Amino acid sequence: MDYRPFDEDKDIFLLYNWTAKDKEWLDEELIPEESSAEDFERLIEKYRSEKGEWLVWQQEGMDVGITFFLPSAESNGQPWIGTVIVNPEYRRAGYGKEIIRHITHLVKQNKVIFAANPFAFDDWHRFLGTAGFEQYKIEKDESGREYLLFVLPIDT
Repeated sequence: MDYRPFDEDKDIFLLYNWTAKDKEWLDEELIPEESSAEDFERLIEKYRSEKGEWLVWQQEGMDVGITFFLPSAESNGQPWIGTVIVNPEYRRAGYGKEIIRHITHLVKQNKVIFAANPFAFDDWHRFLGTAGFEQYKIEKDESGREYLLFVLPIDT
């Protein structure tokens, strides 16, 4: 599996098309159901301030996933996976887990990598569990929403 930098002019439409029916994700990212490419451009801009990396993942030249991750989060200096989106045509085929495995190689100088999901999103928790993440703790954001934090030990 290979990756390339996210190209805002081209890849914003991948992100838009791949998440168009993912109501939970759209709600979490504060994107309206009747969204436009401009809504996704605002999302990219919001994440840009966090100094993370958007990447497009490819298998044999086909775009199969998009991720956003922080090599070193401001909160704890550790890497965090913020978004893993797999092309709906390739979901449940192991690409998400493979992408996470590759991200761990990008940050292999660390001992762990973190991820978090809204507490109520069981499907997302199961996905992280199958990718090797362990439940770590529950935290609340400034608005009082609960998030389940996960940690994945990185094999060195």
